[in-house]
Amino acid sequence: MLIPLAIILSSIMAVLIPFLPEWTYNILKGEFIIYVFIIIYDMMKVKRLSLFHVWICSYIFIILSEMLILSIDDYLGEYTIPIFFYLLANNIVLVGYRLYKPKSQNIIKSHSARNTSALFISLIILMVVYMIMNYERVIQTAYLGRNETVADSNPFLGGFIESLGILLPCFWGYYFRYIKPKSVLYSILLSAPIFIYQFILATRFKLLFTLLPFLFITGITTPSLNNTKKNILFVVIAILFGFASSYLKDSRNSGSLNSDESAYIGNMYANEEPKDIFHALALNMSPEGVIYMAKKADDYFANNPLSYGKETAYILYFWVPRAIWPDKPTMLGNWLIRKTEIVSDTHSTSSGFLGELRADFGWFSLVFALLIGFLLKHCELYIRRFSHSIPNVNYIMAVALYSYFFFFVRSPLTATLVLIGEYIVFLGLKHLFFYYNKTT
Repeated sequence: MLIPLAIILSSIMAVLIPFLPEWTYNILKGEFIIYVFIIIYDMMKVKRLSLFHVWICSYIFIILSEMLILSIDDYLGEYTIPIFFYLLANNIVLVGYRLYKPKSQNIIKSHSARNTSALFISLIILMVVYMIMNYERVIQTAYLGRNETVADSNPFLGGFIESLGILLPCFWGYYFRYIKPKSVLYSILLSAPIFIYQFILATRFKLLFTLLPFLFITGITTPSLNNTKKNILFVVIAILFGFASSYLKDSRNSGSLNSDESAYIGNMYANEEPKDIFHALALNMSPEGVIYMAKKADDYFANNPLSYGKETAYILYFWVPRAIWPDKPTMLGNWLIRKTEIVSDTHSTSSGFLGELRADFGWFSLVFALLIGFLLKHCELYIRRFSHSIPNVNYIMAVALYSYFFFFVRSPLTATLVLIGEYIVFLGLKHLFFYYNKTT
């Protein structure tokens, strides 16, 4: 009962912001406390890490942190409406999650591996392919910085290679834990080159997409909160990842030739001095400019028609190569910033979990926040479905949803495109090397 009451209180506080804009920062401090309470209380109650907790953590880390930073000196109330919109939207997501009661699903039959030697050799070959295909890009990034690196123009090939980088550590973890049980060091050593590549490439969300499922699949940590040592280890890893994430964000556009640059274009908050404990916490999180861009979107669409589906539909035509469709539209995070600022060719921004939908449908997009809550709950049950049937290989894709929803809060279309590519590669490996175990 406390969780629904906390969400209601949070919603009431959010509604007060347009009427009391001068109190926005103090209200946001209250919101911060409420969300932290929800996470801690619910985790103690359910004894496991759920997508509900992942979502709120991501929201605090990426969006609420920016709200706190922007509102502390927002004397003119420029960000009042974007802040109100995303506070309300987040609470609607949480309400959707709590309200949705899907039917229980049947237990899935387990899979067994076939041709294990061929699987091992195939994973080695795919590792070599990944390393070779990314070698030049890694060298360029380390030397020049990410802004000077030319991305692969072929969405199919580039998507396949990126999906390999996300999936291969998970398959190594699965292989050495369930197929040919050995020390976790085997999985770590074989996956280390990919983690190093991703760190150099400074693609934080892909590193997250890879690392979190790897930790769960190998058993280094677990979504269950019944093992104190693993819980402590998970917290330590999360803190280290947070520091690494901040480092990557601040330095990913600086290579060895321009290492004196302290921040990449768009990092507007790097040099602020903390004014209280909440402000200090926010500055050490990962504000991604979601609220900043929501303000720009509000200004733009106040004088221009809504997109009515074009922005969200990008996920349907992303796969069309620009060589075939030269005038293919770009994502909202790419074109909107260029309407008002001069940025580098590779620079893009974050629109948040309702950014594209807001551009398409305005405030009606809040209806979709409820559907996102439903989806969050449905995927949570999907994870639990396969968690109870290990060594089912589908667990690899199930735990990938933790990373997916963490990044969904920031950039839903990008996260979904990566997940789709990952799933296609996963299906290929699953079809070739696994079969249903009919004896279970």
